[in-house]
Amino acid sequence: MLSYEHAYHAGNHADILKHLTLTLILKRLLQKEKPFTVYDSHAGLGWYDLTDLRAKKTNEAESGLKKLLEARKNTQDLSDAADEVRQIIAPYLSLCRLYAEQELYPGSPEIARCLLRPSDTLILSELHPQAIERLRENMKMPPLAVTQKESYVRAKVHYRNGFEMLRALTPPATKRGCALIDPSFEEAADFYDCADTICAVHERWQNGIIALWYPLLKHRSRESVRMKQTIISCAEGMQSDPKVLDIQLAIQSPEEKTGLAKLYGSGMLVVNFPYQLDEQMKAVLPWLANILGNENAGWSVESF
Repeated sequence: MLSYEHAYHAGNHADILKHLTLTLILKRLLQKEKPFTVYDSHAGLGWYDLTDLRAKKTNEAESGLKKLLEARKNTQDLSDAADEVRQIIAPYLSLCRLYAEQELYPGSPEIARCLLRPSDTLILSELHPQAIERLRENMKMPPLAVTQKESYVRAKVHYRNGFEMLRALTPPATKRGCALIDPSFEEAADFYDCADTICAVHERWQNGIIALWYPLLKHRSRESVRMKQTIISCAEGMQSDPKVLDIQLAIQSPEEKTGLAKLYGSGMLVVNFPYQLDEQMKAVLPWLANILGNENAGWSVESF
């Protein structure tokens, strides 16, 4: 939906779950020298200014990113598994801390640019007419985390529908890689488009990692369940041993969300999830729920 602007929500709890998951996927892919391709279907601005009037209007980063960074300084907030949690979240939080020093937050394209090698491929798509111009400008600037300013992956930016981009450009020449899909979900059609697109992409790129972010909305629970069932059934029909991971982080109960702001949490559905991602999320999510949520916060990790 072209009225949606992520600048209002940058650095919130949903971003944390989405971008932590993406970071862990990319770190696993980077363990092999062979190049890979990353697709980002709804790229947004690339990175976000937390002093922007839109970010200040909602202040969602205050209860998300900034709360997380502050809690990370205080080791007594960590559980007995503190060392494991630190190791898992360190790559993501180090990037967040670097950008936060300049009142910025790295979106998924910027996280990918910081982690990928020049030999890898990064393909971005954005359809919002204002966002695409900012994305192009931001992608021309070197990432903050890159010390050698000429040594980073150059993003290929497409002004087109993200679902169409994935259908048209997969599978990649590199064979290895992942796709991140995170539309606004402001319309019910997004749930059906996600399911249809992921099934189509998975059919032609069966070894590709497909990571879908989705919102936890009480009034969209049926659409969400149908979407996930379709994707899981699709994976089961194409592979003898499908690997689909469903990750959820709820920062409060559905009943506590009223009015227009109904997002009580979010999830990540990962097709062909990499080794140990399930165990990593099981270790981190209790800590995230404690830091970001209230007494009714919860989490779950299910594999199919």
